[in-house]
Order: sequence, then C-alpha cells, then structure tokens
Amino acid sequence: MSNELKWIIASTITVVTAAILGCVIWFILALRPVEKDSTEIMTFQLDAGTGVPDVSTKLEEKGLIRSSTAFNVYVTITGKRQQLQAGTYDLSPSLSTNEVATMMSDGKVATNLLVIPEGSTILKIRQLADKKGVNLKDLDAALVAQYDYDFLKARPQGATLEGYLFPDSYELIKPIRTNVVVNQMLQNFAKKLSQTDYVQRYAAQGMTLHQAVTLASIVEREVKSDEDRAMVAQLYLNRLKMGMQLQADPTALYAQEITGKPTNRVDTSINSTYNTYLVKGLPPGPIGNPGLSSLKAVAYPKPNEYLYFISGKDGKTYFAKTYEEHQRNIEKYLN
Repeated sequence: MSNELKWIIASTITVVTAAILGCVIWFILALRPVEKDSTEIMTFQLDAGTGVPDVSTKLEEKGLIRSSTAFNVYVTITGKRQQLQAGTYDLSPSLSTNEVATMMSDGKVATNLLVIPEGSTILKIRQLADKKGVNLKDLDAALVAQYDYDFLKARPQGATLEGYLFPDSYELIKPIRTNVVVNQMLQNFAKKLSQTDYVQRYAAQGMTLHQAVTLASIVEREVKSDEDRAMVAQLYLNRLKMGMQLQADPTALYAQEITGKPTNRVDTSINSTYNTYLVKGLPPGPIGNPGLSSLKAVAYPKPNEYLYFISGKDGKTYFAKTYEEHQRNIEKYLN
C-alpha cells in the first residue's frame, strides 16, 4: 500500500471519527434544558394520534426543547417513540429533552386535587370545582347523567346525586372529564359502604339506604365529634319514632341554599319540603354529602332517650329529655 493511499485512509477515518464525535457532542448538548434555571411552567397538549415529528416541532416552537431532531432521535433509540401518551402536561424549559420524553412516555399528565370536605352540598362542590378550572356546564351534565349503581336505582324518582358524592380528595387529570370525576365519587361511596355492614344495620332499623344517607347528612351538619354524632343520630330516630318533627336547623338552611335565599340566619318558616320545622319525618333527600363517620353514626347510634340538644357557647353539646330541661340548657349554656 502506497503512502498516499495510507494517508487518504487515515484522513478519511479521522474525518469520519470527527464527524461522529461532533454528532455525539451535538446530540448531548441538544438534550440539555433550554433554560436550566427557569421557573416557568407551560401547558402542553399532546392529542391522541399526533405523530412524533409534529410533537417535537411544537415542543421546539414553544421553547421547551432545544432541538426537534434530537427529540426524534432520542425517543427512537430509547424505544419511547411508540409510548408517548396523550394528555395535558405541565412542562418547563428547565427540563431536559429526556425528562420531557420520559414524562410523556410515563403519562405523567398535569394533575390537581379537588378536595371535597365532609358535608359539602352539590352547590359547594360546584364552587370548589369551578376554582379548579372544571367546566361547570359539563359538571352539571355529569351530575344528571345515568350511572349504573344499585344504590342509585333505589332512590326515589327525581332524586339528585346529593348524598352520594363521597367527600374525599380527587385527582383532576387534564383534560378534565367531569363524568369520570363524578363516577369516581360514586364509586368511592360504593367502595366505602361495601367495606362495612351499614346497609344491613340501616335495614334492621327499618330504613332504606336513601333514608339513612339523608339522616346522616343532617347529623353531619349538626355536630362534629363521633360521640355526639352517634347521640344525635339516636335522638333523631327517637323523634321519628314518636312522630315528632325533626326541627333540624341544617334542613332549613339547606332549603334556603337551594332556593338562593340568604343563609346568614336560619329561616324556620321557609316553604320547602326540606324544612323539617314545617314537615314531619325526613326531608325528601340528603342535604349534603356525609362522611363515613356520620354514616356510621346512623348505623350504630348510641342508645338514649333524648329529644332535644343544643351546642353551647363552650362548644359542648347538651342533651335533654324534656322541653323544660331543654329550655334550662338554653338559658344556662347559650344566654
């Protein structure tokens, strides 16, 4: 082999090696974050069926990756190309290309929590959902949709989902599908009850599930401690057995809420089937969505003969068997 040929081969190897090395260096640099110290969060929507070239181009246009080409190469050599999942992602220029690709292949879509406190009404849930960016029109549609649960089939005709939207924390995955969220609440209710004997206990007391949930929703809004809830549940059962009106303030307040009237003061004269100052027995349905503690209180009420109670200024609950005793408690603990 001539020296000239050797020189050509050596030069070619050097050029090729340099080119490969240059590509490797470029690729490594192209995978780095666009702006390492950035605190900006940008929403990126990856629609189902979108090809990787389009995804990478949009990512580069939004300033979330340095190079669409590097993104294409990376997802190809790592096997993530066919694993990118549709959804809404919270991305930042501080993320490297491999971090962005991994988030999309793992389906780590943007989420936030919708926290439903115990006793919340549907109106309250709407307010909380609105603050989380939930489309209220879609939510209202989801709240009147049909769901295949036996406990819902047993409700009286025309009853809403009030009482069955179990209070808990729910992850809102973007894009938010309200029917999925509502179904999760109902599914949670079914799951929680299935782990107890409450339904059997309600039946043994002569109550349907709907009646028991209705009573639990009143108990939920009356008192806070588990002990008081069990006492108040029995107190109301005593009244129901005797044919007395429940005269529960929360039912009048609920009637005011659903009719759009001010609720800073209890209007015991409001004309509503929910107002137990005017009607006998239970209201037609729950006045909120009770937690497990209140559902348990109705299933396992604490035996007593009380018919009256008040919450004193000291935060304690005082019970009475007679109206006269009740008046004395009012004078002593409220006035």
